[in-house]
Amino acid sequence: MMLFWGVCLVSGIWGAIPALSDGFPLEGQPAITSSFGEYRPGRLHMGVDFSTGGRIGLPVRAFGDGTVTRVRCSPWGYGKAVYVKLASGYTIVYGHLSEFREDIRRTVRATQHARRTYTVDLYFHPGEYPVKKGEVIAWSGDTGAGPAHLHVEFRDGAERPVDPRRVGLPWPEDGSSPSIYGVVIYPADPESRVNGTCFPYAAPMEKIVAGRSCAVPVAATGRVYFGAAVLDLTPRGDRLGVWRATVRQGDSRVFEVRMDRLSYDDQPCGALVFDPYSLINDVPVMQLWRRPGNTLDVYAGVAGDGVVSVGDGADPVTLEFEDFGGNVSAVEVQFRRGAGSESPSRWPIAEGIFPMFRGIGIFSRVPGGGDVDARFSAVSDGTTVRLPLTAMGEGIGGWWLPGRSGGAWTCSLIVNGVEQNRIPLVVGSSRESAHLETEDARFVFPAGALPPDTCVWLADGGRPELPGLEVITPCVRLFPEGVPLLKPFSLRMRVPAGTEDSSMAVCRVSGTSVRWLNTWRTGEWLVAESSAAGCFVAAVDRLAPTVNGWQTRQDPERPNRPEILVSVSDQGSGIEAWDLYCGETWLLSSYDPDTDLVVWERDEDLPGSLTNLKLVLIDRAGNRSEWDWQPDAASDRDKANGGK
Repeated sequence: MMLFWGVCLVSGIWGAIPALSDGFPLEGQPAITSSFGEYRPGRLHMGVDFSTGGRIGLPVRAFGDGTVTRVRCSPWGYGKAVYVKLASGYTIVYGHLSEFREDIRRTVRATQHARRTYTVDLYFHPGEYPVKKGEVIAWSGDTGAGPAHLHVEFRDGAERPVDPRRVGLPWPEDGSSPSIYGVVIYPADPESRVNGTCFPYAAPMEKIVAGRSCAVPVAATGRVYFGAAVLDLTPRGDRLGVWRATVRQGDSRVFEVRMDRLSYDDQPCGALVFDPYSLINDVPVMQLWRRPGNTLDVYAGVAGDGVVSVGDGADPVTLEFEDFGGNVSAVEVQFRRGAGSESPSRWPIAEGIFPMFRGIGIFSRVPGGGDVDARFSAVSDGTTVRLPLTAMGEGIGGWWLPGRSGGAWTCSLIVNGVEQNRIPLVVGSSRESAHLETEDARFVFPAGALPPDTCVWLADGGRPELPGLEVITPCVRLFPEGVPLLKPFSLRMRVPAGTEDSSMAVCRVSGTSVRWLNTWRTGEWLVAESSAAGCFVAAVDRLAPTVNGWQTRQDPERPNRPEILVSVSDQGSGIEAWDLYCGETWLLSSYDPDTDLVVWERDEDLPGSLTNLKLVLIDRAGNRSEWDWQPDAASDRDKANGGK
């Protein structure tokens, strides 16, 4: 609880209004902790994050003259956010705030009280709330996702996020070039070879001088793509992305990625810019080529998709990376004669099928060799593709690239003429939907949900133990979990006979994380949608949220507005709504899902004593509980049934 009280004291600096300095939204030259276009799982970062040193209540200043067009308050996402449209036509979004300018704050709080909800999304007329350059329009906070920091996002007239430097946001002095942790060479087709296999290969690197490295010469033939694990480390050690990545062969520029502009309409395509299955030294691999289905506007008009022809006598390939401060690093990849080591070296290869950057990889450790093929059969018309597996290190393997043949398929390993297993899978298509199903589950992928050449398949996931939930079906695993998805897919799970509980839903399990999906019932089926793969189960949540303790403290300067904080939890579906009351009066309070704290906003005098406090909690399954105020010593012996 000491952290909470410290935060309240820091917010006392709200009255200070420093002069605008160098165009930064915070005083001085604050550290940038996350850059535009930086990798986030399944997407790219749409703005720039500034460090607040863990503090709350730092004045946030307007970048230029304009007008406030929108204000949002939410426990999730950007938390408290203000949108300012500049005279230039650009809109700046300031996110994760603790409070707004006084006139805006009055309007927001009046609306929250009128609607009896903390979560609001308000739009204003042009000129209703004018803003002058350098004026304090809000104060920094930790609302929404993540710890305390300030998110700043610049959008053009079409609401597309742009590199803030293009609009004039200054960049802190930076004298260091990006750090390259590894280079990956991807075969562009199953016939090409890298290091003796058709699998991706991570080439070891040797540093030449600062900002320039050379990969150990690679044996490769055919057509290949390139990728690299690269970061721009700040003097503080923050991990930023890069602005530009270029592939050159000899004197020719083969491909280029530039983080100049993104789009929320194409946001899912951010998952296609990075290899979802590869990390080098815990750094994601940026793919320096354009995957089918990727419509992002980050490619600099270079013809082609980034493929490079290599082989004996091929010119070396140079990968260049420029950070947002103008510093450049480069690594050169040379090609040598020979077949390579004939051992997969990009990641540990498991028996069976496994995800590739495109298509499906197959590997088998069949003892004594033997005649082994992989066979792919289209469900719709019976088309069959035979894939001979070749020797690769300690086993045999191959890579199936389905091309434009989307829809449902099956994959089988044929060993000495005998089918060993049969795995149902779906290949992405922009023209037709496809489905995967078992006796008790069905997954439907609309056209365009999976990028072309991308595959997913089903596997048994057992029956996981989920604290706070009663699992009522076995897990059906949609694999691979990190597959990029451009649209949500729907799924159905059969309800066990005799199960009529209304508080059940489909859940997606990923590691220790459980996501309660929006679910409805149709006959004997539970129906839901998901934007990510993983392990899916049907579960029942019968436990209401709980209060773990109340914390109150008197404020000598505002004796009728004591600080009130309530620690809450829900082990099952998660808290969906909350209401804090004093007697019959509704109190404006916020909820932080990161810390599971409900905090009174203290925007009015308390209309009664602390003993009249009551908190109502509702989880995503609809379970409701009420909790009366209890002193700290009594909180642990509160009602064992989860509330009133």
